[in-house]
Amino acid sequence: MMKSISIIVLAFLLLLTSCVSSTAWTENPYDKYSEERYLCALGYGKDMSSAELDAKKSLIELFALQAESRNEKSLLEAFRDGETSYREMFTSSLSTTSSVEELYGVQILERQEDKKSGECTALAVLDKRAAANHYRQLVASEKNALAELKAEVEASIGTFESISNADLYLKLISPYNLHVATYNYLASENMSLISQAEGESLCRKAISAIVFAIKVNGDYSRIIESDMSKTLTSLGFRVSSLGTTTEANVNVSWNDGEMGVLKYAAYDASIFITDKESGKTLLAFTTKEREIQKTYSAAYSRACKMIAQAFDEELRKALN
Repeated sequence: MMKSISIIVLAFLLLLTSCVSSTAWTENPYDKYSEERYLCALGYGKDMSSAELDAKKSLIELFALQAESRNEKSLLEAFRDGETSYREMFTSSLSTTSSVEELYGVQILERQEDKKSGECTALAVLDKRAAANHYRQLVASEKNALAELKAEVEASIGTFESISNADLYLKLISPYNLHVATYNYLASENMSLISQAEGESLCRKAISAIVFAIKVNGDYSRIIESDMSKTLTSLGFRVSSLGTTTEANVNVSWNDGEMGVLKYAAYDASIFITDKESGKTLLAFTTKEREIQKTYSAAYSRACKMIAQAFDEELRKALN
């Protein structure tokens, strides 16, 4: 009889222990998942899919907070004052994708539903070691790609291709730094980030290596040349008749007339930007308009400025 009671008590205790251990993760996930190796976050919802999504979002927010803290000094050095924080950059990067699972290695490993209330609880877990291996390989690949792109910029300096590659290099710095900061946190490393100032400097170098010669065929050519020159220098290009790499050719036809007491100047301009070495047309467009003023002088002056403004707008579009 005593033996039977002992067996029943033992079975009850085992069952109780099993129940406690199976739900202990809802109180402290790190009792089951080592904090040294795993990052955990709980999520809640009226159904399991909502709880799982909430857990993943909570883990991402926790991850970004800790990663930014871990990389605070290097992030401050890489980005200027007022730049987007790591947390904003990280969560923004994920929000542009179809799933929060873009943070590599996030898994839902525990689920529980309260039978009475219907409230669901889920546990999102990130294996830091596995994720670190993934980001180490990703960073190595991106670092090589950036180095190759930078070499292409240097090799094609003096061409618009160099500007395009330098702009791409600058745009790729943020996602690269995002992955480096992620890896640094996961692996407790101090891999260097690329300063955004370096990318901006490369862009300026590529732009300043372009030397424009402006040629205007038609009346009021000097005014148009002067206004276009101001546009180019404001963008960082150089304008000179010596050592030119690029030509901006403008062909403009005019006609004028009267509209009661007012005067108008109408223009039809074709503008071409050409690479001198290859002969390739880099930009081509036409613009036509009629400017109305009190005097012919004012109408023509305004028309010349509008031609230069159209040039400015089209060139900025091409560069972006």
